[in-house]
Amino acid sequence: MSFPGPVVEAAPEALAAAVPFAAAFRPKVAYVAHPFASDPEGNKARAAAVCREIMLARPGVVPVCPILAFSFLEEPREREAALAYCLALLERCDELWLAGEWELSEGCRLERRRALELGMPVYRWPEDAEA
Repeated sequence: MSFPGPVVEAAPEALAAAVPFAAAFRPKVAYVAHPFASDPEGNKARAAAVCREIMLARPGVVPVCPILAFSFLEEPREREAALAYCLALLERCDELWLAGEWELSEGCRLERRRALELGMPVYRWPEDAEA
């Protein structure tokens, strides 16, 4: 497989002109942990709804959810890769939001444990939404 040549980066001024608020907007990136394996299609829809709710309720937060980001992985066959990708993404986020019945999910519990090890703020959605 061949990839295109180097990406030509736009100057910050060009970005600011295209997206006026971009220069001043430095949001927190929130990792949204939600159960998946128990009901893949239903949980994917619920996770997307949670991300949308967070976006609308917390304008200074950009929600990212591995269920949506890594939908190209084939569970359960690629479960180990999925968990590795999830933790790699989590480590690049500013905070963790636990959603749905996260307590019942081995993956969500693993993500919570790693976030706490990193000293990352951990919230529950929607209980801590007003925090």
